Amino acid sequence: VSYVSGLPLSNGDHTISVYAEDRQGNSTLLDWSFTVDTSLDTTPPDPVSDLAIDDVTSTTVTLSWTASGDDADSGNAFAYDLRYSTSEITEANWDDVIAAVGEPAPQTPGNLESFTVSGLKAGQTYYFALKVGDEVPNWSAVSNCVASYTVDGINPAAVTDLAVENVLSSSVLLTWTAPGDNANSGTASEYDIRYAVSEITEENWDDAIQVESEPAPQEAGSSESFGIIGLTTDTSYYFALKTTDSDGNWSLLSNTPVAKTMDNIAPAAVIDLAVDSVTHEAATLTWTAPGDNADAGTAAAYDIRYATTEITEANWDEANQVAGERMPQAAGSSEDFTVTGLSPDTTYFFALKTADESPNWSDISNPASDITSSPPEVTAPAAVTTLSVADTSSHTVTLAWTATGDDEDTGTAAEYDIRYSMHEITEANWDEAIETEGEPAPQEAGSSENMLLPDSVRILPTSSP
Repeated sequence: VSYVSGLPLSNGDHTISVYAEDRQGNSTLLDWSFTVDTSLDTTPPDPVSDLAIDDVTSTTVTLSWTASGDDADSGNAFAYDLRYSTSEITEANWDDVIAAVGEPAPQTPGNLESFTVSGLKAGQTYYFALKVGDEVPNWSAVSNCVASYTVDGINPAAVTDLAVENVLSSSVLLTWTAPGDNANSGTASEYDIRYAVSEITEENWDDAIQVESEPAPQEAGSSESFGIIGLTTDTSYYFALKTTDSDGNWSLLSNTPVAKTMDNIAPAAVIDLAVDSVTHEAATLTWTAPGDNADAGTAAAYDIRYATTEITEANWDEANQVAGERMPQAAGSSEDFTVTGLSPDTTYFFALKTADESPNWSDISNPASDITSSPPEVTAPAAVTTLSVADTSSHTVTLAWTATGDDEDTGTAAEYDIRYSMHEITEANWDEAIETEGEPAPQEAGSSENMLLPDSVRILPTSSP
């Protein structure tokens, strides 16, 4: 007696043919006809209640469950119908969801079943459910519905247009274009923005300073911006960012722009400006160098000015600006500068300001002043041509002459130098002649002059001293 089971029989008449052969090679074909009435089987398999997710990749989900029977929990069921969707699966929407292909044939009730659904999209939530059918087929109710998020294996793209704008003394504004959740599509989950005083690389990323309260990413392609505050003035900073998605996939490092915060600290005002010396056309100034920031560092430039009235902030722009000032030295150094092109016998006032590279200008210095000297004398007094011996005695000689001027025969000369000798006095032997003492102070040009020499030597007069 032989039994044939598992045939997909439906309602109606069926014939089974059997081909038989004996040991002598005699054969025959036997047919059995019978009628099937499946209406007699109305019991569906029990629904699966332990459908579970075993493994997930970016494009597959592996499911497992316990096999139920053909009639409730007895006998092998005939088929599985496993379906999936991006929303929860119920009896109401069963016909609208996607049917998987290639489900396994049911095993004996109680055995563990497994099936992998492939061709899914990465980074997507999927819902799964199944029904069990017998040969009629009678279908079980829908199983429990399970869901899983497929692994997102695509990183956000690296930002390549990070830029620094609106640079102030302690803050900057960063701008960039939003990447996506998957490369340059979708919406990423989070930004990590960092800065440092040296260039940021993948190797030193963890050492860079991380900002707080970064904005939530917008959709890929959107314009993003973020302000960083609390920076140090007059300091160069590098900036960079990374982007992550909800699966923790991080982008590569962005481009790393650099910017220097503004310097809003001006050099200190010079307080010891002084006039060291003057001539008839120049004045030499001295002072102590201030710094770039107040009294620290090295400033960038001096602006020295002069006028014939005291210089103040109010009239600074009207004062004369000198040219050729030297670059400032380090704070605390001794500085000097000679202002030329001045007029003689004139009172001048001087002041200066100091700038850094921004430039921030210091307040005006203390004022300094002095009077330029008279111009040097270039015209000598005229030679005396009237020198004569007015009177003599045994012990004295009285000389007389007409005074010449300060300039030739004009004005009043400064002094006389009268000399005598036993020989005629010339330009050649002037230095060897004996110098007298007590010469009178010169009078105005044209005046009569005389001097009593206290010597007993009789001297023949020359034409000039």
